[in-house]
Amino acid sequence: MPLHRIVYYSANRLPAVAMQAELEIGRILEASRRNNTLVGVTGALMFNAGFFGQVLEGPLGAIEATFERIQQDPRHGDVALLQFTPVEHRTFDSWAMAFVGDDA
Repeated sequence: MPLHRIVYYSANRLPAVAMQAELEIGRILEASRRNNTLVGVTGALMFNAGFFGQVLEGPLGAIEATFERIQQDPRHGDVALLQFTPVEHRTFDSWAMAFVGDDA
């Protein structure tokens, strides 16, 4: 099955209170890891106080549906697509959703 990759960034619309932001990041990661495993999506989420960045890899329909959900999610604002391309190999083949982030 052909693989595709989406790379995007978005404005972080999480609550400014650190504890609430940490809880939301935990929820995002839990849901992403569960859902991505079911549809064959892998990737990584980068986070800091101002922005999210994410790489999604997998079957075309699965990453398109995942990206559509992200665009509708109120925790993300001003979503900007940086890359949408077919790929031969996954970069994050062992990660339903890796995470790199600063403390909120």
